[in-house]
Amino acid sequence: MAALARSLAGKAARAALVVVAVTVLTQWLLELAPGSVASVILGEAATPEEVARLDHEMGFDQPFLERYGRWLVNLLQGDLGTSPVTGQSVLGQIVDALPVTVELMVLGLSFGLLLTLVTGVLAARNPGGLADRVGTAMSSIALAVPAFVAGPVLAYLVAVRAGWLPVTGWSPISEGLGDNLRYALLPALCVGLLEFGILQRLLRADLVATMNEDFIDSARGRGVSESRLLLRHALRPASLPLLTITGLTVGRMLGGTVVVEALFRTPGLGMLLTTSISNRDLVTVSGIVALVAVGYVVINLAVDVAYVLVDPRIRIRAAS
Repeated sequence: MAALARSLAGKAARAALVVVAVTVLTQWLLELAPGSVASVILGEAATPEEVARLDHEMGFDQPFLERYGRWLVNLLQGDLGTSPVTGQSVLGQIVDALPVTVELMVLGLSFGLLLTLVTGVLAARNPGGLADRVGTAMSSIALAVPAFVAGPVLAYLVAVRAGWLPVTGWSPISEGLGDNLRYALLPALCVGLLEFGILQRLLRADLVATMNEDFIDSARGRGVSESRLLLRHALRPASLPLLTITGLTVGRMLGGTVVVEALFRTPGLGMLLTTSISNRDLVTVSGIVALVAVGYVVINLAVDVAYVLVDPRIRIRAAS
């Protein structure tokens, strides 16, 4: 157990370095972009002297490392600062936007995983058969079509032509689950289809390979049915790579809903990030990036722990 704890502590230390590197690069790249938040606040009619004076008052003319160090200390204390554009707490804005993004992620990933399990199991029952070819074709289309193409196509087919769902907008869960799902399903479907393309290929290949293993042949020789072989004997070991990719997918989705939220005008982290970048709101952008980076590395650590719990062989190797 001590060796396992040291292994996890090492992973946590590397994860902290990743967060620092990501936030440093983000703030440095935003520094290189033309314009400043002072020019956004004062408007196009402001003189360079007025912009420089406001930058000085807000501390944006100080050395980069000094400002980053102060921001990092505040971050460790749970203070993400106050937006100089809106005057609102960055943490408060994130708390307001995060439930929308999380709901889209949960709905989208649930849809993608459900479709992956169904098509993957059907394909593994008869590799090369009709179900296998249909699933492969579906995953190929999902992989080939980017979000900025899939979103408008889905909006046109499902919302404009069929009229089943609204194109844009949002309704909080507090105002009714039915209305909330009407607005959430279309962007969530777009998110889920993009993830399905990756997950389906992986599960299908691992299931087919696992079904050819010796222990499966032994179980088949004992008269175990094909359905039981797939669901009880093959699915668990074949799901380990899927578990890893799903963890990475969740981390990527946390920062990857920007396009989908912008397309459907969904008030989540993606919309907040897009607006903050346009306004040169470095404080808000840094807070969002820090949250995404922390979420990504925490999810990856959780995947490592889940690996140990699911597969005893990994637990033995980690403890040795």
